[in-house]
Order: sequence, then C-alpha cells, then structure tokens
Amino acid sequence: MTTRVIADFLPVRPGITLLNHRFRIIRKLGGGVFSDTWLVEDEKRTDGDSRYLAAKILNRDGTRRHDNGEMQELAFMKKIAECEDIDALPILRHDFVVTGPRGKHLCLVMDVLGSDMGSLRRKSPSKSLPLYFVKNIILLVLEGLEQLHSLGIIHTDIKPDNILFDDITDEQIDQELSRQSLITDGEHELDGETYPICVSQPIPHKFSWSTSRHDAELLNVRLVDLGQA
Repeated sequence: MTTRVIADFLPVRPGITLLNHRFRIIRKLGGGVFSDTWLVEDEKRTDGDSRYLAAKILNRDGTRRHDNGEMQELAFMKKIAECEDIDALPILRHDFVVTGPRGKHLCLVMDVLGSDMGSLRRKSPSKSLPLYFVKNIILLVLEGLEQLHSLGIIHTDIKPDNILFDDITDEQIDQELSRQSLITDGEHELDGETYPICVSQPIPHKFSWSTSRHDAELLNVRLVDLGQA
C-alpha cells in the first residue's frame, strides 16, 4: 500500500501565494496519498469570479505519474472543461506547476466543494442515509458517469468519500472562516524551514442525515478524484 511521505509534498503555510502571487493559501481542505487540497483566495480575480477556489497540489510522486502517463487526471479534467454542460463532475479553472525544495508539483485549481457523502453518512446514528436522499445522489452520480463515459473516461474509484456536495458560496466560506480558525497538529521541518502540519477542514454544506425529502431534491454533488480513472 502506498503511504504518505511528508517530504514528497509541497511544504506550505497559510498566507503564502502561488502562481505569481495570484492564489493565497488559507487552510487545508483535505488530503490523500498523492495530493493535498487547499482553500485559496484568488487575489487577481475579475468581477463575477469566485473569491475562493480549491487548489489540489500533487506530491512529487503524483506529479511524476502524470509526467509518465500513469495518472491522467489533468488530461481528463481538460476534456471535461471543454464540454458545454458539466454534470456532477469537477470543473478545472487553472493548472500550473510549482517548484518546491525537493522538486516540481502539479497544481489543479477547481471550484470549492463541500464535505463528502461518506462523512455525512458516518454522522448518522444509524450510519446510513434515507433512501430518498441516496436515490437523488445516485441519479446525479449516474449523470456524471454518463458524461465521463461519453468522453472515453472510466472512473475506477467510485465511493461515498469521492462524492462531494456542491453549491458552496463565497458567503458560506466567509462564515466558516469566521466561525472556525485554522487547526494545526504540530510542525515539521524541511531543509531548515519549519512548517505547520495543517488539519483538514472541509467546508460544511447545508445538508444533514435528517434532511427532508423536499430539501434533498435541491442537493447537487460532484464525483471527484479522477486520478483514479
């Protein structure tokens, strides 16, 4: 099993910027074996653009796997971005490569999404969700899969943790940032520099395990992690 090696990840701290001072890192949204995803503020946005975005920064191994074609998430997301209508799939806004102390890291910038379906299910006293709720999510995921298949892409890691809630607004993020401060779990050192170990803090969505049938019809989700496609 592949495990996280902290030195393989781009060392960051809240407040630093990426891509010529455009994207300012605020806090960690989530992480996996090959990447960390960070909430960033677009400091060079134009009118009408979202203030906040999510920057998925691949570690050195994930970047290398893209370079040799073993992983094709960037290529797949570019295909999706060319579609006129995008159903239940992530939307690529920017991509670039940043060079860290130990090598280069591919960065994929997307819209901010909420926490995942798996986390919501685990919060339920029964560890399950109402049938009407699940049916709505399955329908949306099937729409996303249909679009993926039309592009010749097969997602190989469909699971609740890869289904994220959509429709997160800048206002919701502002409220969450004012309500919950940055959480860290110690520090780590790399090449003489000290960096905080940031805890994942996904943006909460408005749904709960007890959401009514009517409100459940309003939900939107997106199927993520095309690195496993």
